[in-house]
Amino acid sequence: MNRIKRRQFIRYTSVGIATSILASCSNNNSNTTDTSSNSELSQKLDKITFGTDWYAEAEYGGFYQALATDIYQKYGLDVTIRQGSPSVNNSQLLMSGILDFAI
Repeated sequence: MNRIKRRQFIRYTSVGIATSILASCSNNNSNTTDTSSNSELSQKLDKITFGTDWYAEAEYGGFYQALATDIYQKYGLDVTIRQGSPSVNNSQLLMSGILDFAI
């Protein structure tokens, strides 16, 4: 029987929660069409900084793919993804307001 380890469970749950938070912050007015220029569009976007707990990995691919294909912009978000590393403490960055969301 294939069992999931506790660390894997916590990591997958964190990714799921972060995805849910980002989805709930999106603008649900998908029926309206916006023909304005990019400068006007960037003024309407909510700026969000999202921090990962490690370098870019396959399990974070969805976040980077959404950024590359402008899915975040489609839902009214201007997302910046900050990679983590062993020397980055996302809890401190989150509490100081540098990050809006963190894994």
